[in-house]
Amino acid sequence: MSGQKLRGRGISEWDARKERGSRLALRFLVWGIRAIGYRRLRPLLAPIAVYYWVFATSARRASQAYLAKIATLQGRYESPTLRETYRHVYSFAEVILDRLSLWSGSIDDFEIE
Repeated sequence: MSGQKLRGRGISEWDARKERGSRLALRFLVWGIRAIGYRRLRPLLAPIAVYYWVFATSARRASQAYLAKIATLQGRYESPTLRETYRHVYSFAEVILDRLSLWSGSIDDFEIE
């Protein structure tokens, strides 16, 4: 499908990209959540986020562009720092782990208000 057809259907180029992760990695995370718990897996997020921040250059650039756009909308015109882009990637990793935890039945690990 061409980019125009994708955009015409409401799907962005970002949505059309192949995932960098694998089913095996997701299964490992779900197994880890069930076997050792959500809280014990959280320290793994930092090295995973560093890996993606360093090697997934298109994701890092997309993060920089998004954060720059948000800064501009807030009246700031400086580029996002490396730390801010890493934090953005790390936050994304946190959301993925949270969702996998909830989907795997670890709802007791969360305080939901």
